[in-house]
Amino acid sequence: ASSSMDIATGTQSLVPSTSQEKTRETLDLGLTWNILDFGVSYWQARQQGDRVFIAEQQRRKTAQALIQNVRQAYWLAAGAQQLEGRVNGLLKEIDIALADSRKARQDRLKPSLEALTYQKSLLDLVRQLEPIRNELAQARPRLASLMNLAPGTNFTLAVPARLDAPSLDTKPEALEERALLNRPELIEADYQERIGVAETKKAMLRLLPGIELSAGAHRDENRFLVDKSWADGGLRLTWNLLGLLSAKQSMNAAEQQLEISRAQRLALNMAILSQVRIAYRDVEGKLREYGMAEEVNEVDGEIQAATRASAESGANDRTQLIRAEASSVVSELRRWQAYSNLALAWAQLNTSIGVDAMPEKVASHELPALAKAFDQQSRAGAKLAAVAPSAQPW
Repeated sequence: ASSSMDIATGTQSLVPSTSQEKTRETLDLGLTWNILDFGVSYWQARQQGDRVFIAEQQRRKTAQALIQNVRQAYWLAAGAQQLEGRVNGLLKEIDIALADSRKARQDRLKPSLEALTYQKSLLDLVRQLEPIRNELAQARPRLASLMNLAPGTNFTLAVPARLDAPSLDTKPEALEERALLNRPELIEADYQERIGVAETKKAMLRLLPGIELSAGAHRDENRFLVDKSWADGGLRLTWNLLGLLSAKQSMNAAEQQLEISRAQRLALNMAILSQVRIAYRDVEGKLREYGMAEEVNEVDGEIQAATRASAESGANDRTQLIRAEASSVVSELRRWQAYSNLALAWAQLNTSIGVDAMPEKVASHELPALAKAFDQQSRAGAKLAAVAPSAQPW
């Protein structure tokens, strides 16, 4: 309650009265909108969207690097699967020959010098084959690690009956053009440039005065009020004057960052063109190396077959047969290694031109569906890089 007092006399002029109930219900609904904040938030949302796209390009690069390593490890493990039995069998045969030679020397069936010379030649073969056996033993665990299999997991690889080499028919100029369109690093640089442009626009917007629009609806259940409901609206203008002092510095920083992004993209273009050329020449070299390894392996295989036939007929001794088999095993290993290096070089060439090794979408994450999707993507990548139809789809 309230009352009034006469200023001149100091006496109360009105009896105490009230215009508000002790308890009442009120309802207020307000809406404010800052146009400047809306503009800045819009460009911030654009930047966050571009950062999502950048993360996607980084995922592409990670997948490409992983699949490169898996492909190389696969061919090495495939070679190990084919050769481990031969190497172990050959080493056992050498151990038997060594034991026979030592017994013959002990029984004086052969001259000591002749027996020692024979044993030395066999031990030289063992020294040559042991590193090969160790290398073969490491191939499968390395592939299992890349496949995230538990240590000691047993698996069998599906090895093709024939190893076909790709045909490099596309000119490097065409591959360079494709690289400038598809490389994830360049796409990422484009998004970075867009982020820089958005940062410049944000800096410009912050120089403008802020306009805030407000509107509200109100209701008061006080029974003494004549109008229990009413609405209001307002317009407020704000301006950060201190921000004007640093405006030029903010604009310059944003523009410099944009120029840096453009310069980095130009340097990246040159680096990618160099990578394509280097990868192209590397594939050419690996094709020659694999062709030579293939020829040597064929010759050693024929020598081994001829030596075995001669040994069975009694024309050659056991040492020559063991040497021929060891040489054949080494040649076969070099062939698999050359093919693995060729597969890696080919994968690096596809990566250098931006061919995706992993499909964007898969029907299911079950192993058969994933294998089918990867096979289709691999064949599509092979077509992009102009592989001969008979080539192995890596």
